[in-house]
Amino acid sequence: MLIAKNIRKGFINKKPREYIPIEKYDGWMVRGLPSYGDVFITTEAPLGHVAKVPKYKFAIGQRVLALCPKRAVIDTDYLMSIMQGEYFVKQLEL
Repeated sequence: MLIAKNIRKGFINKKPREYIPIEKYDGWMVRGLPSYGDVFITTEAPLGHVAKVPKYKFAIGQRVLALCPKRAVIDTDYLMSIMQGEYFVKQLEL
């Protein structure tokens, strides 16, 4: 499971590791599955850290949102760079 502590400034830290039983996975991920390259953002503890969605199977923990932009409209690398920029970070802090 990927929790807010795993989402760092631009990357995913594999520790700490948290797990849910495989039989609970489908019930946990009811809001949809992000695709590789989509963008995670933490909502608190820490606020505003972003990372790209990985290729491996995972569950999303609390305080983590997955942004799934229309790729024809915005490149996810560009989106991540905006979200790590000074202006965006200050807006979150407000």
